[in-house]
Amino acid sequence: MKEQFLAFWRSRDPREQKLLAGGAFLLSLALLYAYVWQPIRQQRDHLRQQLPVMNGQLAQMKTQAREIAELKASAAAALPGSVAEILNQSAVPAGIKGELTQVTPIASDRAQVTLNSVAFDKWLGWVKILQTQYALRIESTQVAAASGPGIVRVQAVFVSPAR
Repeated sequence: MKEQFLAFWRSRDPREQKLLAGGAFLLSLALLYAYVWQPIRQQRDHLRQQLPVMNGQLAQMKTQAREIAELKASAAAALPGSVAEILNQSAVPAGIKGELTQVTPIASDRAQVTLNSVAFDKWLGWVKILQTQYALRIESTQVAAASGPGIVRVQAVFVSPAR
């Protein structure tokens, strides 16, 4: 192919070679502009338009992060005691104090509960109370079928929101 091009090039007179070289140069400039410079410029303009929007979103996210940290701190301060105390106290109004086999404090911000035989809907109701009123969340849980229909064995670890 190179030989064919050289043969083609040598068969042209010097004036035609200059004209072809100038045309190739202009064509390469046009291609460079169309496929390199123009897309870069368009992307730059697009990013310039997006930058203020993104800066606004960043400021909003920073504000929300501060609010989340403040809410976590206030929720942790609002807890009426350790997680184990909250679990023991909240089991009475939830109607599962008799089913609550064991509450083991792991730390002041977490505790493990064991219920050997509890109705699954009572368990879910108690979890809802713990989440909505005390902002406790379940870190891990194991639920297994127990003696009858709808009766389960539960072992769960609850964590305070400060974590």
